[in-house]
Amino acid sequence: MDYNNYQRILRNVIKCAPLECGVQTLVFMLLDEVIYDRYGEDLRVLVADLRDNNSVFGGIGGVLDICIVNKYFEYVDKKGTELSDHKRNRCGCVEIKMINEDLDKHIEQVAGHIVEYGKVLYTDGLIWKYYCPTQEQIKQINKILSSDKTKKSEEARETLEKCKVVLRELYSEKLKQVNLTKNYIENFKNEVEKEHIEICEKALEAFQKRSENQINVNGLKKILQEIIDKQNGWEIIISEEKESEIVIIQSQYNLLKNELRKIEW
Repeated sequence: MDYNNYQRILRNVIKCAPLECGVQTLVFMLLDEVIYDRYGEDLRVLVADLRDNNSVFGGIGGVLDICIVNKYFEYVDKKGTELSDHKRNRCGCVEIKMINEDLDKHIEQVAGHIVEYGKVLYTDGLIWKYYCPTQEQIKQINKILSSDKTKKSEEARETLEKCKVVLRELYSEKLKQVNLTKNYIENFKNEVEKEHIEICEKALEAFQKRSENQINVNGLKKILQEIIDKQNGWEIIISEEKESEIVIIQSQYNLLKNELRKIEW
């Protein structure tokens, strides 16, 4: 994909689908072309199974967006199948966020992907980060993620997400465009039907438990920055803003493509 096509598709994404799924399509097209040009059929770029973290695409960081796999990879579901053998044929992963989202907000998820997959690309289509950690760095990250606090925080997060799903199903029209924050649920609890108050209270309890069991995010950030600064990782910003419009910098885009070609998946 050349510079002009990337910019054209990006503008369509910004205008018509400024969401993660829009960026995912653009990133997939670029990676599929670059990886096929270098590796042919020996490597494949796949959109992951986003529904189930127990599938062959799942792992410590949850389900990824795009997976790089070798020619021996086969999709299997969790029923009656040992996944570990199939997971060995995954070569790396790509985590994607919507344009201009704060990438640091999801540092725990990316750290989990690094432990699970090793090599990780992280992008919103404008900022690209590549992590290629040492085994020692993976151990350091895993130590932080596997702490007791982390487990409790993850349990609280899962409970919270389930409560949000139930509330949205029960009050779909009212909550259609609403961000279910702690403050919103506290206020909304006074509006729900009596039998649904317990769901709100459970969500608020999960918010509290998640807050009490925050992991060492600063420690994770430090390790991830070291991977970019001192190892085979990199960060490339390919855009700038001109007259309130996002423009791709051609020289930076060319640099990105060259670095993507160099990755030893």
